[in-house]
Amino acid sequence: TLTADPRFAFYVHVPKFHTPDGPHLPLVVIIHGINRDAKGYLEAMRNFCEQHSCLLICPLFPEGVPNPKQQHSYKELSSRGTRFDTILLSMIDQAGRTWRIQTDRFYLHGFSAGGQFVHRFAYLYPNRLAAVSIGAPGRLTAPDTQSPWPEGVGNVREIFGLPGIPNFAAMARLPVQFVVGEKD
Repeated sequence: TLTADPRFAFYVHVPKFHTPDGPHLPLVVIIHGINRDAKGYLEAMRNFCEQHSCLLICPLFPEGVPNPKQQHSYKELSSRGTRFDTILLSMIDQAGRTWRIQTDRFYLHGFSAGGQFVHRFAYLYPNRLAAVSIGAPGRLTAPDTQSPWPEGVGNVREIFGLPGIPNFAAMARLPVQFVVGEKD
């Protein structure tokens, strides 16, 4: 459970290689789609984490938070005062206080609604990301400074209160894997 906000939880896989006095391990974060199979991602990625000596976090964004009638508001990063971007960063900070991991830059993947989350998170925090993998996001936020969020980034500074966003130059340096199937 996230200490800062107990409405949220996350799964963690700590590789056997991890030791309290060892090197800071790379961090991989996987954002679930609207099926919310965070535990399934954790199970599927265990061997990868062991082979590559990285710690894995799989957040769980529950349905209906903050709006009981909306099951996937997390993919837009902000809804009715709930900031899903800062919730993820709180999860990373909490994990960083427990395990020796690299929290300043991490790898982020998401599929479907999770891909939308990852894509939008990259607009806000390109310098916190080592690389992103975006799978079949369905709907994207365009780098359009005239259209409002989430269609564009015209009012992104007002919504998120982060100076200097979007930082297109930093985004251009970010390694991106973008996967969309022919039926998407």
